[in-house]
Amino acid sequence: MEKELPINSAEPDDQDSAWKDLLDACLPEFMAFFFPHVECEVDWTRRYEPMDKELAQLKPDLPSGKLYADKLYQVWLKNGQAKWILIHIEVQGRALRGFARRVFDYNYRIGAKYPNVDVVSLAIITETKRPVAGRYEKSAFGCSVVFTFPLAQLAAYANKLAELEKNPNPFALAVAVQLKALETRGDNQSRYGWKKAFIAGLRKRRYPRERIAALLRFMDWAMRLPAALEERLKNEIKGVQSMSYVTSWERMAEQKGKQIGKQEGKQEGKQEASLSLVTMFLSEQFGTLSDTLQIKLRKLSTEQLQSLFADALKFEAQSDVTTWLKQHANQMAAKHNGTHSKKKGQ
Repeated sequence: MEKELPINSAEPDDQDSAWKDLLDACLPEFMAFFFPHVECEVDWTRRYEPMDKELAQLKPDLPSGKLYADKLYQVWLKNGQAKWILIHIEVQGRALRGFARRVFDYNYRIGAKYPNVDVVSLAIITETKRPVAGRYEKSAFGCSVVFTFPLAQLAAYANKLAELEKNPNPFALAVAVQLKALETRGDNQSRYGWKKAFIAGLRKRRYPRERIAALLRFMDWAMRLPAALEERLKNEIKGVQSMSYVTSWERMAEQKGKQIGKQEGKQEGKQEASLSLVTMFLSEQFGTLSDTLQIKLRKLSTEQLQSLFADALKFEAQSDVTTWLKQHANQMAAKHNGTHSKKKGQ
């Protein structure tokens, strides 16, 4: 059995979220980079559906080490048939004993629940350097089971950094980030330099803002730095309009929300944290916010602020914020009046 490596205290404990976010945002590109033989058969003009709830209900309890992400999607083929395929993706840190069994168990359980569909299991190994086979088998007294699945290892790209930097596929950048995150464990100064370089490299790729946000979030979780270095990095890239370094700010706002929540109550703390995050983001993007706009933002609920933040990734100017507020004014007023009437009736 492969031994577990010591985890640096600065390492994120939830990289699964970073991988899942990036998969949801760039699934076609993920397939094209790692599994082109699958990508070419899928009709990407039709919407693919994440099936997280279905996957959670089938989760097996098997030893396999630290899992970064388990994802399940429903996609459609190009052949035009009313047929869909479930693609099960495993992104695994270290291929420990029981990993292949876990992939098999997932595949079997999904197939048992959906007997009329094809189940394709795919695996990504992010850390292990030794070759790993995508194969599980067992046998007894002439009865045997052999299960094979496509598997990709990031170690195969360890000496291809120059190629990854030239590749326009967002997962080429994600692979480079992950490899350097592993290489710089315990060396925050080197990690700082690489993280800054990766963020600067995003400007040349000219991705849509939503994709930039997903990649920044991935970088932030994969290459986490001490608070002082995060603050220094934020200040050094401050004012770049085409990019939005928001992920570390989210953590700062979350911490502020926790502090406020202890003093003012849980819900109020969440609202204040969301307001802080949105105000910080908009200010960095479009400059100092007008007093009128800040007053309007303070009146928004936590849910409304989160919705605004998601849409703000597409905004080009401060006037877009004002337009958003006008467009949502009636909806927010109707919701408020409905809640007020309900309380009054009670």
